[in-house]
Amino acid sequence: MTTTKDTDKIVEGFKSFVEDYNKLIEQLNDRINESATYKKYAPLTEEQRKSMSDREVELWEEKAKEGLLRNDSNISSFLSDMRTALYQSVDGAGLALYDMGIETSDSWRDNGKLILDESKLNAAISTNLDGVKKLMTDKEHGIGVLLDNAVKAAANVSTGSPGSLVSYAGTKAVLTTDNSLYQQLKSVSNTLANLNIRYESERTRYWNQFTAMEQAISNLNNQSSWLTQQFSSGS
Repeated sequence: MTTTKDTDKIVEGFKSFVEDYNKLIEQLNDRINESATYKKYAPLTEEQRKSMSDREVELWEEKAKEGLLRNDSNISSFLSDMRTALYQSVDGAGLALYDMGIETSDSWRDNGKLILDESKLNAAISTNLDGVKKLMTDKEHGIGVLLDNAVKAAANVSTGSPGSLVSYAGTKAVLTTDNSLYQQLKSVSNTLANLNIRYESERTRYWNQFTAMEQAISNLNNQSSWLTQQFSSGS
């Protein structure tokens, strides 16, 4: 009786990895390269909403979100960390990712997408399966481990050590208020509230001064009229 490795299943796993990686970086690159059309679509007022259909409001709000993540530093750092992980070498593996037929596309339009040579991948798995395993799973420098670390550094939802994206914007379930974006919005709201208080205070002060001035002018006019009458009667 003999046993053999199911290389087809391993190849399918790598193919799925390449497809998922390419899909992820395409979505992220679309975000950071998106045109900033939101600048032309200010938040709708209640009056504007009432005058528009639900579909018009929906389309407006979609446009109002386009480009909000343009050149976002958190996403750019995440993409950079993943690219760095792909080019790591592991002592004792005897091969790198490109030796397995997985390389970065030469086209700048692909923004770092991976291309896979299936025949080359099959050959690497057949002749050096232990090296492939070590390259991907080494506890310190394995590509799979480093990619997992990069994902956690960006998107970990733990309240104790949130990822950079979670720290910045939070999630629906975690850190909905304890994040940088919320704190920035809270700071803006507090600033606006303080400015409104200051505005009301200044408005009241100027109104009181204006009222006092009006009263002084009225008194002066009354005195002037009285004096005029006195001189007229005396003559």
